[in-house]
Amino acid sequence: MKTTGSNVGGRKRKMWSRGVGGVVREQKAKLYIIRR
Repeated sequence: MKTTGSNVGGRKRKMWSRGVGGVVREQKAKLYIIRR
């Protein structure tokens, strides 16, 4: 983790993690439904 440009990087990372989190959530939900 670099402190330089953490503001811009953090913002970008937040958006990226949000998108990835949504995808992972969808996959987990699908797996859960299939398991049941």
